[in-house]
Amino acid sequence: MSEYILSGMSVFDLEKKADEIKAIYDEYGIIIFPAILLNDDAFKKFHRELILIFDEILSRHSKGALPKDLGDKLVNLNRLCPLDGKIITDLGTQPNKINSFNLIKYSVWMDKLLLSLFGKQSILATPQAGDTLHFFAPGEAFRRYNLPPHQDYQYLMQSPKQATCYLGLSNYKDDVGGLRFWEKSHKLGILKSHKNKFGSFEVTNYENVLRDFNIADFHWNPGDLGFFDSLLVHSSIPNYSKDNGRVVQIFRFSDINNPLSLAINYRSTCYERRSVGFEEVHPDLYQTVE
Repeated sequence: MSEYILSGMSVFDLEKKADEIKAIYDEYGIIIFPAILLNDDAFKKFHRELILIFDEILSRHSKGALPKDLGDKLVNLNRLCPLDGKIITDLGTQPNKINSFNLIKYSVWMDKLLLSLFGKQSILATPQAGDTLHFFAPGEAFRRYNLPPHQDYQYLMQSPKQATCYLGLSNYKDDVGGLRFWEKSHKLGILKSHKNKFGSFEVTNYENVLRDFNIADFHWNPGDLGFFDSLLVHSSIPNYSKDNGRVVQIFRFSDINNPLSLAINYRSTCYERRSVGFEEVHPDLYQTVE
């Protein structure tokens, strides 16, 4: 097993192993804790609430028995009404609106872990586009959304000293995909990048730039939590299965106590999300004043 995969840990172990964790993170640009949140109360509440939200949306389209796993629920929703998936992703994206998730994101143990990774003088912040509830459904139509080799910083800005957190929410099944990364590639710094035909950032000439770096894959299960440097080059492993889905929650943190953050006035990238207004939902209750 790779040095950066630390199994059998709970959140209570993080502080006492902070120095070891930081050394591994600095060296590889990534650290993964399999099943660390599986028995965490906040995670269980978040996971349970996502299941409830899925079931509420699915019940609009089917009265039959519902699968238990979030990946299977995603497949059902994709079959019945894929556009309704946006209802759920909007809740978990830019920023996450579900309070149980934010109890994980802003927990005391998370704050201490980030300060150990970034340094005690860090000023922690979150980029505006930092939270993403990500669905990987089967089928060719969805593969265009699988990102090529890239760094997250180009999407987020705010600070080059930044960590991406990856939280597994569905059970891994064959060919459902995962995360591919180039170990230690964060040491190259901010890399030249361009946008591909789908509008996704891609490290320019990545085959040559990354030729000396080891490639590794990780497949996520519920409660798995990973942290990687936002300058670590990584890509999505597409979902090649015919009838399985993958669901992950991604979120990020920045240390804005650095010269580049100050130079851009701590700003980050902001993407538009859908909204709804009072006058649209309640035209009978909305009054204009002459």
